[in-house]
Amino acid sequence: MSDEQEYNDRLFGYYNKLRRIAFSVGPVSYADDLVHDTLEYFLKNKNEYANRSNLEALLVMKLKSINIDRWKNKSGTNFSELDSSFIRETLYKNDDDYEKIDKLSDFRKAFNALGEKCKEILSLTLDYSYNEIADLLELKPMTVGAQVSRCFTELRGCLK
Repeated sequence: MSDEQEYNDRLFGYYNKLRRIAFSVGPVSYADDLVHDTLEYFLKNKNEYANRSNLEALLVMKLKSINIDRWKNKSGTNFSELDSSFIRETLYKNDDDYEKIDKLSDFRKAFNALGEKCKEILSLTLDYSYNEIADLLELKPMTVGAQVSRCFTELRGCLK
């Protein structure tokens, strides 16, 4: 069996799981489209993902990001502006809370200014240890630590 066929078998082995996740994150009417777009992305980029041991996690992350992108495009709104004004007007009434919202808004803008690799690795640090991130991204734990440090430095620079 060729490497390409093994990759395709691995990829399509997750089809039912991806479908269940797609049904849980959005309307049933486009769940199959979400799965299709996710699988299509990984088929087009098979050279990049063929040797990854964490293919399932990458598939789920991509499916969810495609779903978010669709909602953003469908609504036609700028979510960062909408979110901060909604939070400011509905959730917070105290003056001190406005300061918190401004800090969160500034952080969101700085985070969005980061490169994709930094966004990915900093997002992963919220849920995983360095060792788990190293396994997910097929890196050494010390490399993960260095990248996280570099990304925090870049984030601090964006906040100034």
